[in-house]
Amino acid sequence: MNNPCELQAVLVGSDPAVIDSIIACLDQLGIVGAVYAQAASAVETLARQKVDAFFVDGEFDPELSVLKGMRSSRSSRGAVGFAIVARQKSLTEASRVADFVMDKPLAPLSVNRAVRAAYGIMLKERKRYFRHSLRGPVDVTDATYRKFIGHTINLSQSGIALECAAPLAGGDTVQIV
Repeated sequence: MNNPCELQAVLVGSDPAVIDSIIACLDQLGIVGAVYAQAASAVETLARQKVDAFFVDGEFDPELSVLKGMRSSRSSRGAVGFAIVARQKSLTEASRVADFVMDKPLAPLSVNRAVRAAYGIMLKERKRYFRHSLRGPVDVTDATYRKFIGHTINLSQSGIALECAAPLAGGDTVQIV
């Protein structure tokens, strides 16, 4: 899961039927899937990288801790959350933290429909936060007209990351030449 242009999904669970059904659907759409057999490992992934979708088996993670962590994570809070729960189980908690709730046992057609419905959301979110690597020297002038030499790191639709000796805070207005 290293290509920043590919959509990426994490599946948390150990039920082979769930894994096979979800991974087959992700493969059809060209989404890279990773399976985690421990909820703690998936939560660690939240801190390390951006993920576009999380599928959590409610029998494996009854508290849906991964989806709750996703909602408060800096990098993946906009990810699409799927809760996979048993039909007889209460859907109240799953509905609060997940964008989509799927009933177990999973039917391939319903999985395909849910993932296809979420696909556009995942693409939109990916484009919104995609950062293009752009490294080079720049002259930076701050709001008080002090000049500094800096280096760009990356660029997105909504901003630029740069390094410089200026004591800047996020959101400060600067001029870059």
